[in-house]
Amino acid sequence: MSGKAVLTKERIKRTAEKMFIEKGYVATTLRDITAKAGVTTGAFYKHYGSKEEILISIFNDGFTKQWEKFYELKEDITPITYAKIIGEINNGLADAFGTELLKVYCTAQLEMGNSGSLWKILDSEKYSRYEQVLLENLVSRYSTKYSWDQVDDIIAKIDRGVILDWIIKQGSYNLGKETNEMLLMIFEVIFDKWDWK
Repeated sequence: MSGKAVLTKERIKRTAEKMFIEKGYVATTLRDITAKAGVTTGAFYKHYGSKEEILISIFNDGFTKQWEKFYELKEDITPITYAKIIGEINNGLADAFGTELLKVYCTAQLEMGNSGSLWKILDSEKYSRYEQVLLENLVSRYSTKYSWDQVDDIIAKIDRGVILDWIIKQGSYNLGKETNEMLLMIFEVIFDKWDWK
C-alpha cells in the first residue's frame, strides 16, 4: 500500500471514529463518512468493506492488547485473581478508549445484537476459548452450583453493567477498581469463600 493510500485509510478511520462519537454508530451513514473524509465511495470500499469493518478496526488493537493480560493467567487461578485481571482489562479499555468511544462500542453492540456480537468479532485471538478453560477450572476447583457457562454469563452481565454505569457517570470513578469489587461481591455468592486461598 502506498503512503497516500495508508493516509487515506487512516483519514477514513479517524473520520468515522469522530462521526460515531458525534452522531452515534447507528445514525452515521457511509455517505456521512465519505463526505466528511473527502473521499469517494469507491475509495472507501478500497480500504473498508463496510461501516462495521471500520468499527472493528477502531477497537481491535485496544481489545487485543488488553486481552493479552488474560493469557498470562495460569489455570490454577483463584476467583480473586480472576476478578483482579478483569478489572485491569476494563481499566486498560477505559484508558484506551474513554467514555465516548466505549459508548460507541456499547451502542454498536445493541445494533448488532447477539448474533453479530462485536465482542465475538473482535475475538480473533480466541480469548473466549481460553476464558472457558479458566472458568471450567475455577468451577471444578471451588464449590459452586453453577456450570462454567452460567458463571461466564453472570460475569458478562456484571461486566457490561459496570461499563455502562461508568459511561453514564462520564468516567467519574476507576472502572477497573469498580469491576474488581463488583466481581468479588458476586464471586462470594457463586463460590464458597472459605477455600479461596
